[in-house]
Amino acid sequence: MPTLGGSRSSCNHADVNGWRGSQGALEACILRRKCELDRTAGLATRDELYAKFGVTAEAVQLFETELGTMLLCARALEHGWHVEANPDSARKLLDNIDRSTLGRLLGGLKNCVSLDDGLTERFASALKARNRLFHGFYESHNFKIQTDEGRNAMIADLEALHDELFNAWQVASAMTATTIKFVLEFRGTPVHPIRA
Repeated sequence: MPTLGGSRSSCNHADVNGWRGSQGALEACILRRKCELDRTAGLATRDELYAKFGVTAEAVQLFETELGTMLLCARALEHGWHVEANPDSARKLLDNIDRSTLGRLLGGLKNCVSLDDGLTERFASALKARNRLFHGFYESHNFKIQTDEGRNAMIADLEALHDELFNAWQVASAMTATTIKFVLEFRGTPVHPIRA
């Protein structure tokens, strides 16, 4: 019986070997092989584009979560919750933080933490990158998704957005870690380095 694309491992549709599968499975195998060839030619596939969008969205979530944690730490210090716990007020604050947009988190953070101009600009730039990702990425690229060159341009744009957001998250993460270390040392709790 004839086989398509060589060995069974080149296609994840077992029934396609020997042409026993449905027409849909055969078409899926052909499409998968075309995607494999596109990748070796340096052309971005839709799946790769969508995956890069997801990874970039993850960087946004990490940044937002870190800013929320930093804001919670700052407000806790402000209210003295590191000395005397107030679980009800802390829960209300956390619920409010969880409902906040990234812009609102940044505004709240600027109201209780002194950020230098460079840091303020970096976080504002990350906010713009987040908004462009979620509120206009596909619209701004319009029909580029239809061509190989267009998808490559979209991937390059996503890589730039990801770098911006990932770097902002790294800075925010370092700030949060420093704050948490301070609080733990203040309370007399032993601080152990986190190993990755």
